[in-house]
Amino acid sequence: MLQILDTTLREGEQTPGVYFDRHIKLAIARMLDDIGIDIIETGHPAVTSE
Repeated sequence: MLQILDTTLREGEQTPGVYFDRHIKLAIARMLDDIGIDIIETGHPAVTSE
């Protein structure tokens, strides 16, 4: 069985200057679910500007 894992919410927010508020995170997660992504890595509870 093939499973697809997405790291947009984890890796995307590691980019300097990028911040997803909770509404954006939820919208992204819903869109990923809608297109059939099996696993979503959401990241860490806090991100610094460094």
